[in-house]
Amino acid sequence: MRFSHHAKNRMRKEGLGFDLIKAIVRAPLRRRWDEAGNPIAVGHDLAGRHIEVVLALDDPGYVITVIVRRTPR
Repeated sequence: MRFSHHAKNRMRKEGLGFDLIKAIVRAPLRRRWDEAGNPIAVGHDLAGRHIEVVLALDDPGYVITVIVRRTPR
């Protein structure tokens, strides 16, 4: 799995590790898609934060960004 510079920065800012993000992608609680059709793996961390991992449409092994939401969508 590869991570964009933006995804790495977001993970660092939110204190998220690579292992957690990989686990969410492998076994998401839910899947959805953004407006561009990119798949989003949805999960949460031990603190209960809602985490969305946005993957590239043409390369699902590439993490575009990671979004942490205080309330689920």
